[in-house]
Amino acid sequence: MTNSNDRQILRISITSRIIVVLIILLVQATSNISKGQPGTYIFLEGDTSTSDIIYSSKSIAKADAGWYRGIAKRGYTKEKFSTTDSHTSQKNWAFFPGWPIFWSVFSLGTVNNLAGIVLANFLFVIGVIATSSFLKEKELATHNQILSFALISSYYPFSYFFSLPLPESLFFASTGLFLATAFRQEQNRHFTIVAFASGYISGLTRPTGIFNSVFTISEAIRELQHKKNQNPKRIKQLLLYAISPLLGLGTFMVYLYTITGNPLAFKDIQSAWGRSGGYPMKGLLSYFESFKSLTTVTSYSNFKAANFIVCIISIYCIVQIVIYAAKKLRSPDHNVFLDLIPIPIYLTALLIVSTSDNQNLLSYARIAGTNPIFYIGAAITFKPKLIRQLLPLMALILGAFTSLAVVGFNAFAA
Repeated sequence: MTNSNDRQILRISITSRIIVVLIILLVQATSNISKGQPGTYIFLEGDTSTSDIIYSSKSIAKADAGWYRGIAKRGYTKEKFSTTDSHTSQKNWAFFPGWPIFWSVFSLGTVNNLAGIVLANFLFVIGVIATSSFLKEKELATHNQILSFALISSYYPFSYFFSLPLPESLFFASTGLFLATAFRQEQNRHFTIVAFASGYISGLTRPTGIFNSVFTISEAIRELQHKKNQNPKRIKQLLLYAISPLLGLGTFMVYLYTITGNPLAFKDIQSAWGRSGGYPMKGLLSYFESFKSLTTVTSYSNFKAANFIVCIISIYCIVQIVIYAAKKLRSPDHNVFLDLIPIPIYLTALLIVSTSDNQNLLSYARIAGTNPIFYIGAAITFKPKLIRQLLPLMALILGAFTSLAVVGFNAFAA
């Protein structure tokens, strides 16, 4: 990627963050929401207790910023896991440690909320640049498609999460760095360290980080196909990268076992938020069933239209990329299949995991709508011209969603 293209992508990402942060500050300054009031994302002053956060009814994602801040300052709750108690008592085991660790280190232990916002925005810019570099290195996208990726990442309506003291930016950056360094044709010691560390961090930040392994496994398979020019060292290296996200998740599971006796406490405690397991895509089917009750559909607390739109976009991208990749499989340039197929596999796994519970698409817009692979899929599926035409609308909705996040309205991403 030329310096001119790099600067263009850098300008796009930085400009969007400046706009979002200005909206946050302006809305907070002009609204009647007091600083530090539970139920809002932006805590510029003060602290919030766990009990304040749990019972706040006006929060897009249950005031997760407060949960992460509490973990960074006081650590995890150390008590034996109880299935009975989990239904009545929410614990912080559901929140992964990657973001609290980075937030605490960056703020020198103060866990200052403004420092969290600065860190989140900085990590987002790194994520956009790194992922764009990956797309160029693997030749997965044209120049215009890479610009589309930068525009979607920066102005997609749910990208305001990247400017808040939440783990979305860290996951974006760690995934982008993992892909950018693991797939460098000229590997060296520094790239190896960054690739392994970023993969580990992605698994330590979100459970879906383990899906990043799909990309390196696919690349290892591609290397194995070259019977005459196989590079055993490269294959071992790719497999090492593949296990790094698993090690990140495994580290948290081992820690949970030592303090709760349950390595899956992060999953099992979800019942305290009314979540329970279900068959694949149950959340999507439940959304359709909700139309039977007009009251449910019109209630702002159950308004899942935004989540549904993200779900449909994901499915569309999966189908289109699979069709295109299948055509390449039958052509002389069949290696393109192995380059592309990890994207729909990743998005399918994300879709199944995120909708396999009793909640109709709860938080899906946040889980998938802030995922760099979702943005990659959209960038290479939709025409760049369409993305540019939709940019004003995306920016307008982004501003609206950001404003609603500040005042604690949860109609769009709950």
